[in-house]
Amino acid sequence: MRLKPEGKGRRQSPGVTIAVTGIAVAVVVMILTLAVVSGFQNQVRQKVMGFDSQITVKKYTTNSSESPFFSFNDSISGVMRSVLPEGAVLSPCISATTLLKTDEDYIGLQLVSDDETLNGYISEYLVDTGDSILPDEKSVAISRITATRLNLCRGDRIYAHFFVDGNVKTRRLTVSAVYDTSFGERDKRIAFCDSRLLRSVYDLDANDVEKIHISGLQFSEIESLAEDLQQVFVAEYYSGGVGDVYQVESVLRTGAAYFGWLDLLDTNVVVIIILMTVVAAFTLVSSLFILVLERVRMIGVLKALGATNGMVSRIFVYLAMRIMAYGLLIGNVSGLLLIWVQWQFRVLPLDPEAYYLSYVPVEFNFIPWILLNVGAVLVAWLVLILPAMVVSRISPATTIRYE
Repeated sequence: MRLKPEGKGRRQSPGVTIAVTGIAVAVVVMILTLAVVSGFQNQVRQKVMGFDSQITVKKYTTNSSESPFFSFNDSISGVMRSVLPEGAVLSPCISATTLLKTDEDYIGLQLVSDDETLNGYISEYLVDTGDSILPDEKSVAISRITATRLNLCRGDRIYAHFFVDGNVKTRRLTVSAVYDTSFGERDKRIAFCDSRLLRSVYDLDANDVEKIHISGLQFSEIESLAEDLQQVFVAEYYSGGVGDVYQVESVLRTGAAYFGWLDLLDTNVVVIIILMTVVAAFTLVSSLFILVLERVRMIGVLKALGATNGMVSRIFVYLAMRIMAYGLLIGNVSGLLLIWVQWQFRVLPLDPEAYYLSYVPVEFNFIPWILLNVGAVLVAWLVLILPAMVVSRISPATTIRYE
């Protein structure tokens, strides 16, 4: 049995062409949807965790007059290591609200000392830097947004004013690096400095910190580890193991607005896949009906020669599955090629002010791709029941006279 009608050479039936095209387009849309949503979710998650850290430990304070600083000693480190898995990174952090001022303009932002974030995450987004991001305690790394706002570039000098205990402390700093993560909300209000700068501003000892940032964890275990760590700190406090009450926060809570928004994208994926599956199934069934109508007389002849309804139905199911196979092949090749082009060349841009990214991210995941193709084949097999029933109702006596 051939897909091309007799007497038409090698030209395909319009029904076959439409079916293959419809299935291929649906597969391309579904593959691109999975790749774009997965890439977008992972990229935004990395940006949020790049600034906020996966887990943050800080001293619990009841009022603003109480000092937030504590000594990061072996006792506290031991408590954390007793809960955290190997590979977890502990990074001391100090932050301060500061006013950066030039002769023409000023801007208020948060100055942060976090070596792990600066040398890890931020280092990937540097657009202007020298031999070292922060060569000493008299330098600062600012975002491109801040640099544009204050008309600064690497090597320029700037004043930083700190408000400490009712007093103003001023430091003369050098811009040693400029970064651009395209995460507008964070780029606008965060700059980075050496921890020695903020320790001198607050008159802190070498071991004094404001927070401990924890990174290097699997995303799926962040929340459970944060809860376990909080329980251990409470138990240590009541047993006298630590002298202060410590508060443990996970990025899933501090960045809940972002993660809630990303979770909504999963619903969009489900809706798109359902719609594309319906389109592909409708196209396949319609095309098979066309094939049946084109071969009504042939069906009658086969039945007159003794072919059973099951045998004739299997012929058309076989034809439909071949159409499905062609559509899947073309759709997969086209979809994967488009993913590679976007991953390699980033031809589709985005507005970073709205999407936190300057380009459409894509990420190929093997298991969802396999499940998508297997699911498409199963759905196609199920929807072919209806055309098979139509074939079984065709009468040989009627169809042989069919024009």
